Amino acid sequence: DGTGDTFNGPLAQAKKAGIPVVIVNETEGDMNNTPYALSFITSSNTALSAQAGKEACSLLGGKGQVGILNSSVTVISDLQRVTGFQAYTKAHCPGLSLLPQQVSGDDVSKADSLATDLIESHPNLSMIYAVDDFNAVGVLTALKDAHKTGKIKEVAIDAEPAEITALKGGDIQALVAQQPYHVGQTAVQYVMDALTGHSSKIVRSVSPPGILLTPANIDDPQYKDVPYDPTIP
Repeated sequence: DGTGDTFNGPLAQAKKAGIPVVIVNETEGDMNNTPYALSFITSSNTALSAQAGKEACSLLGGKGQVGILNSSVTVISDLQRVTGFQAYTKAHCPGLSLLPQQVSGDDVSKADSLATDLIESHPNLSMIYAVDDFNAVGVLTALKDAHKTGKIKEVAIDAEPAEITALKGGDIQALVAQQPYHVGQTAVQYVMDALTGHSSKIVRSVSPPGILLTPANIDDPQYKDVPYDPTIP
């Protein structure tokens, strides 16, 4: 997509100046395998959505009608957050009926409206899957307004504060979270390794797995660093 080419100039300058570069939230492919970065650390969106699909299968017992709210059909990461879900459910629980994806443009109000339409036009709707927090919050509002919270289940990606609050209240049944705390730690460690002569410890491509959060495990101490912290820019 040209992202790597766009940044090659500044990255080359950083390398020439002896400044180690670790790229977060982009893959090697996204950056056209630029030789000027030491490592790329990001979750696989396909894997995250497959994990959401697995939980959807479990929550619905392999049967039911599922709506999908996406943010964009042109952004690769958003597309992967749908295709992974579709591929997993098709392979492992063909009894699920997936409705055509709806696209909100990362607009919470639009997501609310789309989810409301899904609820009203599909009386047998069992679940809505949201690809990110914008869609998750819109779906949550629609479910509450329709008095369908819990009756129609919700699974989403990310672990922003509003999602975590809804999860703890049982209004969202599952979240698949990335690991920003772990990603940040790893990135800083790799920079330190590069600066202290331990570059052999650096892994070129790192894809941290998603963490499944549910009302049952959200307060488990082992997951204390998984919810996203809004106070950290």
